[in-house]
Amino acid sequence: MQQISKYFIGLQKKQLFMLLLGATAIVTTIVSLLVWMTLSYQQGDKVLRLVVVAPLSGADQLQGQSIQRGIELMLQQINQAGGVNGGHLEMVTIDENGPAERVLAAVQQATAAEDVVGIIGHWYADTSVQAVAHYGEQQLPALLLTNAPEGILPVTPWSFRPLYDESAELRFLANYVRNVVGDKTVFVLHEDNARGHHLATAFDEVYQRFGTKILYKWAVTADVGALQTIVAEINDKKLSGTYLVLGDVLQSARMIAALRQGGIRQRIVGMRHLATKGFLDVFSALWQHETISVSA
Repeated sequence: MQQISKYFIGLQKKQLFMLLLGATAIVTTIVSLLVWMTLSYQQGDKVLRLVVVAPLSGADQLQGQSIQRGIELMLQQINQAGGVNGGHLEMVTIDENGPAERVLAAVQQATAAEDVVGIIGHWYADTSVQAVAHYGEQQLPALLLTNAPEGILPVTPWSFRPLYDESAELRFLANYVRNVVGDKTVFVLHEDNARGHHLATAFDEVYQRFGTKILYKWAVTADVGALQTIVAEINDKKLSGTYLVLGDVLQSARMIAALRQGGIRQRIVGMRHLATKGFLDVFSALWQHETISVSA
């Protein structure tokens, strides 16, 4: 409890406001979901299940476990108060860490049950993209916790997003690097998926509005050799400037470790997850050449 208190005391007013705003949005949306369930299910439905999709292992497991514990607490309080229209709420969890295809298969299997009434979760954009369409087809309400950029996720009346779009964070970062730090030369390494390409393009668009274009952008895959080739190209061309890394915790850690181990000492910037304990743990392991486990 003391650690929690120290955490909140250390937050700036703006950070605390955003945290409270996000928590309020999530609680409001969950309550709305429960109201919908109350109106949709008749007395006598004894078990109602919520599917929770979150990273319960891997680099983001702390966030996933926090999501799981928070939902467990809310369901416990609701059940103690009599449930939803007489129905007892239960939770089905799916670990989102691993290949998107495996996560989607688990989601399809879980949501096939007739007593499933909604979904909460999805931390990653790549799993959200495929799952959202499925929820729309099944007409299941889904509360999405991903902050994937707008335009990546399919638009359906069954999906709800209480959190902000990370494109806003990226545009702020681009303005800060260009106009506050004053770096006109930026090189971008991004994960090779829809989210990575979208964010790299959005960053470039902000720079172009100030008369500067991003000359080099590299799409980074999980192939270690390909990443080493990118680092070798940077060294061969003697590219001097700021480096922007765009990826999840694991990919960002891989990119930064490769740049530093390749002798590149210029400034590196990225999204907010670079300040998390999950990122620091993964980066430390990569730096020490330890194997990072990812669920298959």
